[in-house]
Amino acid sequence: MPLSSRWTMGSACWFIATHTHARITVNETERHACIASPEICVLPMVAFVEAVPHSCVKWRATMPNYGEEELRYALPIASALEFDAGFRAWFVGKTKFAPHATIAHLNYKEQLARRTRNTKNWWRSYWTTKSSCHCGNCRERETDLMAVFSLPNGYRFALHVEVKGPHDRFSVDQARDYGSRANCWAGRDRAPKRILPHDAASTVLVCDSVFRLANKEHVDLFDSVITFDEISALISPYPDP
Repeated sequence: MPLSSRWTMGSACWFIATHTHARITVNETERHACIASPEICVLPMVAFVEAVPHSCVKWRATMPNYGEEELRYALPIASALEFDAGFRAWFVGKTKFAPHATIAHLNYKEQLARRTRNTKNWWRSYWTTKSSCHCGNCRERETDLMAVFSLPNGYRFALHVEVKGPHDRFSVDQARDYGSRANCWAGRDRAPKRILPHDAASTVLVCDSVFRLANKEHVDLFDSVITFDEISALISPYPDP
């Protein structure tokens, strides 16, 4: 059963775990520990660990399961992108790659082949570190859902999708970093080892309409925004019960 709870050091030290995948962030700096399940992690090694002093950590056991809640909103999108050509064209049509929506092929098999051994999900939890990015300046962040498409002429583009539940919030510079990461990885010789090379990229935020209005400063940093209401008109049930 997935484990997810919050740790606190002051007000900004948290621990998130889904199955065997964990990340510890201290004051939103680059101190992370990732105990990486190959099912959902794309780190080039099975475990990336940085020590966090026990003395800084206090247990709070009443927080919601982040991974499980996020999955309710993200998994139906990933499944529809893979299996529903109509939804796939509609979703791409909401982005700057709209002119290619009806001919874009989802490279989910190729994405999966790039990930660590035994990874089951082609789309989920793409993680970057300074050592794995092209520019060396990307923060250690996660992309919730990544989909790489190709056109008949071989041109590839990627969608970096952030999924925010109704009660989520943006961490410091999280929205801004999505664009930086997308730009860093775009280019056939620029993608990290575990990322399918592509020529261009765009960022997408999927969220609740109320969340969109309440977080306009962050939301405006994404290239495209798609609301739950729009998706639920095409996928039923949405989110997963």
